[in-house]
Amino acid sequence: MAIVGSGPVSWSLAQQIAASPQSGIELVGLFDEPGSARGQRTQCVAEAIRGDLHTLLMLCRNRAIDVVYIPMPMQAEWQIRDLIEKLADASVAVHLVPDLTAFNLLCGQVKCLGGICTLSVFDTPMGGAGGYLKRAIDVVLSSAILVAVAIPMMLIAIGVRLSSPGPIIFKQRRGGLDGRETVVWKFRTMTVTEDGDTIVQARQDDPRVTRFGAFMRRTHLDELPQFFNVLQGRMSIVGPRPHAVAHNEIYRRLLPYYMLRHRVLPGIPGWAQVNGWSGETDRLDKMEKRVEHDLWYIRNWSPWLDLKIIVATVGRVVSGFVPARLRRRQAGDPPTAPSVLLLVENLPVPLDRRVWLEARSLRDRGYRVSVVCPRMYKHTKAFERLEGIDVFRFPLLFESNSLLGYAIEYGSALVSMLWYAMRVWAKSGIDVIHVANPPDLLVLVALPFKLFGARVIYDQHDLCPELYAAKGKSGRLTRALLLGFERLSYRIADAVIVPNNSYRAVALARGEKDSDSVFVVRNGPLRNALAPKRGVSLEPLVGYVGVMGDQDGVDVLIEAAARLKDRYPDLRYVLLGDGTGRAEFERYAKELGVADRVRFTGMVEEKRIAEKLAACRVCVVPDRVNGFTARSTMNKVMEYMALSKPIVQFDTPEGRYSAGAAALYAKRNDVADFTDRIAELLDDPERARTMGRQGRARFLRSLHWGQSVKALYAAYDRVLGADEAEPVPATPETTTGIAVGRALEHDTANPKGWKSATPQPRPARVGRRVEKPRVPAPSIHVQQRGNAAETATRLEGGYGGD
Repeated sequence: MAIVGSGPVSWSLAQQIAASPQSGIELVGLFDEPGSARGQRTQCVAEAIRGDLHTLLMLCRNRAIDVVYIPMPMQAEWQIRDLIEKLADASVAVHLVPDLTAFNLLCGQVKCLGGICTLSVFDTPMGGAGGYLKRAIDVVLSSAILVAVAIPMMLIAIGVRLSSPGPIIFKQRRGGLDGRETVVWKFRTMTVTEDGDTIVQARQDDPRVTRFGAFMRRTHLDELPQFFNVLQGRMSIVGPRPHAVAHNEIYRRLLPYYMLRHRVLPGIPGWAQVNGWSGETDRLDKMEKRVEHDLWYIRNWSPWLDLKIIVATVGRVVSGFVPARLRRRQAGDPPTAPSVLLLVENLPVPLDRRVWLEARSLRDRGYRVSVVCPRMYKHTKAFERLEGIDVFRFPLLFESNSLLGYAIEYGSALVSMLWYAMRVWAKSGIDVIHVANPPDLLVLVALPFKLFGARVIYDQHDLCPELYAAKGKSGRLTRALLLGFERLSYRIADAVIVPNNSYRAVALARGEKDSDSVFVVRNGPLRNALAPKRGVSLEPLVGYVGVMGDQDGVDVLIEAAARLKDRYPDLRYVLLGDGTGRAEFERYAKELGVADRVRFTGMVEEKRIAEKLAACRVCVVPDRVNGFTARSTMNKVMEYMALSKPIVQFDTPEGRYSAGAAALYAKRNDVADFTDRIAELLDDPERARTMGRQGRARFLRSLHWGQSVKALYAAYDRVLGADEAEPVPATPETTTGIAVGRALEHDTANPKGWKSATPQPRPARVGRRVEKPRVPAPSIHVQQRGNAAETATRLEGGYGGD
């Protein structure tokens, strides 16, 4: 084979042949006239020249060459025609190579029209069978995707509507096929809907982008409505991203060949986007690169290239759901503290003492903490930052004891909690989602975040199947549903937190959890948060604090008051708390003629409990014994013990474990015996004082929050693994008046700085699973280095003023 000429096209053709030895073509060399393009020849080209055109003709006639390629400069037509006539006499194959380097060919093809050959310069690769195939794939795949994401799209629509005023769908005129205008749909992510002659591009940290919009833009969920555009024929699933008409008018004047990207239908993802050329084009070279990739896609289109882009796009979407902290780690940024979201449905914080203690303790360990809870009682702000913790509150429609009422209450709560959880995810990601039941339906909020890498801690405050039965409800279907949601909660939880050993036994048996994944975190208040009031004289007063539902036994106390009214004419009762049964209990007190003796105060903050109960001679736990109360530890028991109050309660295993010698135990569900135990303490003040002191001593020794927080930290160490269990130090903002953070002991041998004061075996991560440590988890206490009493004191210091 021989090549005529020594110009750039001839040399490029020679290099292509040399680089493809598998083609079997043997290149004899280049042939050119001595004076032709001499000044432009490089040394390599000069060495490849084997002679002039006369030498070429002689070799062809002698059968030494059987194929000749003639690159055809536009200005050399007469020379080429003369050479072709001479080669015709040599009976060799001749190929013309058009020199089109001056043109940016787009899918150039040779076509014949009535015997006249044409070479297309700008064409589309998607005509004929290829175009029909691409359209069929678009219709089938778009239809399937829209069916699969119908429910998520409805939730996103609700989120857009709640995020800011404006339409749910943003419609904008953009450049379509052949440069014609088309209307493209998106979920609205900004507070503006620009579609005029001047459109300001979205920038990083753009204040016009809503919080929810930032999450959608990062995960590309805002583009889901464009699958409807695909079905309409305005777009294709894969193709160059359409730009606003206003931007097209700018860039078509700045970049040659810019409008060639409109020779095909615009797409949702494109080759430029999966190669990193997306987002703001604040410099012209960025748009130039995007156009370059778009034109490469058009030249090289095939169904397999579309599939490659789709797979790469799925990866980009999934990566958008990766927590922000992990994205920063992958980018090599300095580590940040884990982000924790606590979910609670039945009480707001800080009124829910257990959840609020957990939130503050985690914050003081260095975690970034958010809480989602209902708006109730005096806590009506939709958002506030309390002591360094973000608190989101959703409206609770109403509380009810009926099955339909529960469905409405919990259904609306779940939607609201999911919305706020998505806001937290969009802002800072979620590393741990901490679900505090009841209800166990909250696991449905945690589940989608679990699928994208968040760890789940199931904080089982109540046994919901037993609680439902304790309220006098029945029904096999309802119990089956409650057991099913409880089982699902156990199943997806990376760790389970329970308030006592009876609940732990349920988690191990009914929940089939491993023993080293269940942690007992008791409900005791802070050491100094509740303390006896000095100098307060005791009065003939009986106290109660707690929720007032059908199952809480307040009617037992009212009946006891009726039985004692003649024996103790001056005896009064103070009932702190609220609930769905309060109105009924007030009516019951009137019915029994003790309404003037029983005072219902409503819900009371923890810091006022000591003040309200200070003068009480006896405090009571009137909850009837059933499958729920027999296994449960009542918060009020530990509160009474912290206040040095003697207790009367029905006899239950967990009641005896907690109160010990601080309580008198009535026969199970015997109201008369319960009444006699109250009278017994009223008649023996010295015994009552002794029992109160014993209860206070036991509380200080083993039941206050300083003991419980160790197991809480151990649970988080387990789910976060080795590296992630070492959070950054707490900032001054998060340590206002609270010293739980002192449990973080500085380790000078550790270059990362901070270390848990309750070290646990560090689990080795295997994929997404965590190998279990080879030691049992703590049930009641977790051993700690150093002086445990001293550490407990440091844990509680500075909390008494709250």
